[in-house]
Amino acid sequence: MRLTPNLGNKDTATPATISAYIKCAILVKNITHASLVCALMSNYFTHGYALLIGVGRTAESQWSLPVTVKDVQALKTVLIDPNLCAYVDDSEHIRLLQNEQTTRNAILDGLTWLKEKAAADKDATIVVFYSGHGCFDLSSQCYYLLQHDFKYTDIPNTALSAQEFTQALRQIQAKRLWVVIDSCHAEGMATAKGELPADFIATALPKGVVDALKQGEGRAVFTSSRGNQVSWIRSDGSMSLYTYHLIEALRGAANQPGDRTVMLSNLINHLGKTVPESARTLRQAQQTPFFDTAMEDFPIAMLRGGKGLPNSTPVSDLPKIMSDREVVTPALARAKRALAILEEQAASFGIRIPVDLQIELEEKRRRALLDALRGRRTLLIWDNLETLNAEEREMIAEFLRKLPTPNKAIITSRRRTGESALTIRLDRLSESEALELMQAKGRSHPRLAQELNATKPEILTALYQASGGNPLALDWTLGHVAHKGYSICVALERLRNAAKSADLYGFLFADAAQTLSENDCTVLSALVVFLTPARTTALADATDLAITEIQVSLEQLVTLSLVNDLDGERFGLHPLTRTYVRAAMGGTDTIGTASLASGIRFDSAAQRKVLRYWVDFAQRYGGYGEDAYKTYDKLEAEWQNLEGVATTLGEMAGIPGALKDRQAAQMLIDLESALFNFLWFRGYWDEAVRSGEWCYQAGKALNQWSDAGWSAYHIAWIYYNRGETDRAASWVAQMAEAMDWGGSRMEKAVAIGLQGLIAEQRQDWAEAERLYRERLAIYREFGEEEREALALNDLGTVARSQRDYARAESYYKQALAIEEKLGNKQGQTIYCGNLGLLALYRNRPMAARPWFERELTLAQEVGRQDQVADAQTGLARVLEEEGRYVEALLLALAALEIQERLRDQNLDFSRRLVERLRRKAGME
Repeated sequence: MRLTPNLGNKDTATPATISAYIKCAILVKNITHASLVCALMSNYFTHGYALLIGVGRTAESQWSLPVTVKDVQALKTVLIDPNLCAYVDDSEHIRLLQNEQTTRNAILDGLTWLKEKAAADKDATIVVFYSGHGCFDLSSQCYYLLQHDFKYTDIPNTALSAQEFTQALRQIQAKRLWVVIDSCHAEGMATAKGELPADFIATALPKGVVDALKQGEGRAVFTSSRGNQVSWIRSDGSMSLYTYHLIEALRGAANQPGDRTVMLSNLINHLGKTVPESARTLRQAQQTPFFDTAMEDFPIAMLRGGKGLPNSTPVSDLPKIMSDREVVTPALARAKRALAILEEQAASFGIRIPVDLQIELEEKRRRALLDALRGRRTLLIWDNLETLNAEEREMIAEFLRKLPTPNKAIITSRRRTGESALTIRLDRLSESEALELMQAKGRSHPRLAQELNATKPEILTALYQASGGNPLALDWTLGHVAHKGYSICVALERLRNAAKSADLYGFLFADAAQTLSENDCTVLSALVVFLTPARTTALADATDLAITEIQVSLEQLVTLSLVNDLDGERFGLHPLTRTYVRAAMGGTDTIGTASLASGIRFDSAAQRKVLRYWVDFAQRYGGYGEDAYKTYDKLEAEWQNLEGVATTLGEMAGIPGALKDRQAAQMLIDLESALFNFLWFRGYWDEAVRSGEWCYQAGKALNQWSDAGWSAYHIAWIYYNRGETDRAASWVAQMAEAMDWGGSRMEKAVAIGLQGLIAEQRQDWAEAERLYRERLAIYREFGEEEREALALNDLGTVARSQRDYARAESYYKQALAIEEKLGNKQGQTIYCGNLGLLALYRNRPMAARPWFERELTLAQEVGRQDQVADAQTGLARVLEEEGRYVEALLLALAALEIQERLRDQNLDFSRRLVERLRRKAGME
């Protein structure tokens, strides 16, 4: 049933509510078999038993991980689906522990239950799935699963140790035991790592623990990631990447035609390919699943309820179409006008309407159809009622009032047609279902099949994301490839461009948009700027509408499927809705949209007000103050929105290019200034360079030279820290030029200091020291103590590079003393790290340790990622000197992961350190 637009995410009706009335069905276009027939499955995977553990909420609230509950709920849904894995849906075959249920005792009781099931069923296949945090104790070399009731102050005595977990699993004497551990989640990891006691690190299941788990006959152990890699969640927050692709595999994504079961090898093949690809494409990160087995391949679940994949061209699951004699002559052909839609749809199934029947009077046709239906149990379906005129709709309504029982009818329309109408929000297709649809269309259109085979998977994923899983949009896009000769890339671009796709967007949205109130349009215009789901309070703050006005508009917009009502009273836009509204406003896209936007009252002023709201948000929680880092978590939580605002403001301002909007350019400068320190601390270095370049151009266009100079400084600072000296020098020159035009003496001193850093990086020590002393004199003249500390630190680095260690120590300690007096933890972090490094230069590792430990604690508190990596590298070198190579390697790997993401100037050194530690630990 299609109620336009098909963008919702909730079903309020199921096939079960109508299945009792189905004996025969008149099939129509746009109605899938799944909406007509509930297949009754007789086969179940009766020897399958599963314990699914999603920790979710924990007693220590900062460790809560809601996505783990979504994972296990989604996994259970697939396992018990009789049309998929076909596990028996009762407490004797599958148990789900989530949130408060995931206590240490409850998990052990669940494993005891599996032990009893395996003892009673010699053919049992046992599945144990754990999703939650895990950590490794460096001092005891023990691994712990952090269940609901653990205490982070006493992990060894309250958390579930891997040893206990392993012992319980060894008691399960099943021929086939499959264990999945997802214990290093990206979500919440920054907080978790900061809360870990000394000697504990958050990490995936170590190889030694996996080896212990798989001991015995018929064991297979999967982990979602390796080492210090994290397990990422999908961008929509629906579940983890790993679970998403695991469910794909359980649905048969890696199986071959004719297969009736999902084998362990199918899971390994699919996860090993798709998880790294998704992590790389969607998160720009590494996530490599790990698999270890102690037996031959074995089945995990049934495939499609035991039917298996078709051996060749899939056989349709649709019920048999009624014959011409049975339906067409007495019924279908007798409704030429009132039932014209059925005649057209019957023709699409190859049913011809006899010519001699087409001249029958309308009333006779209606009576004949009613007579033909008496004594039957028939479900009639009319789709797209809005395409008929008022007279035709009234004739169908009159016909239905006389419909003999027990026949039933379903009428679908994009518009409400009466008080008895029921609004149904249909869910979008999953990515795997969308890919299935693409392949199915390809089987009917050779050219489309050729294009699909030649297109990279990431392009098909982009097509799915742009359509938001809307089957109509997918079908429309694929039709351009099949019938108009477009490539998939060109068709995708048209889908993203509302002006070039006015027919599609008009069909989906224009009718609904014409009925919107002014408040409705304001809310939609505001939601365009929110790239993550928004709460009513945030929308009220951003639009100045009252909460009650927001709620009334949201109710209307959700009913029209223009807005998605998500969990937690949050609201968001489907990608197609966002594209349409942006184009209709015409303020953020460069495409011509006059015909599309005609008569639509979307509010560009409301959009600008929301952009200002986000700039104010960044200024409130960002900045450079000594305690500013304490609110950076708020910016982190809204980073997707803030990044989208920066892009929108750049487009509105005309940057890069000629200035189009002075107000947007100024907001862009305000945003970049508020966010730079956050971007620097949290490792968003590429984003910092991009926004800096935009704001440098905006500052020049507005003749605001100080703003341009600071933007150039930010860019130069990133390049300096990446060791890209020439690029850094180029931007320092542009900064100095801008400050000469409009900067203060203090700002010119900042440029001088950065020129000193460039000289130092080029090992021109004399020039570097000259510039640092010039800067120091200016800072002391103005009484700028914090900046004085920075200059002293830089002088210390020059002295250290010239092996004048005593003078270097004096400079570093003077700088540290100033920051301790001021209470500035950011500065203390830097100077503690330099004092630790100086101790290593002097071959004093024992003296270096407390400096690096203090640096790590401070860096984690303020959230500065480059200093976290610096401290981890320093501690790894200390541990190396002590001969503790495994512990050193874990820290070095953690540092390397950060530095690779940042492209830090110390990256090569860290890579060599990791290689050396691998050799010493015997892990090559």
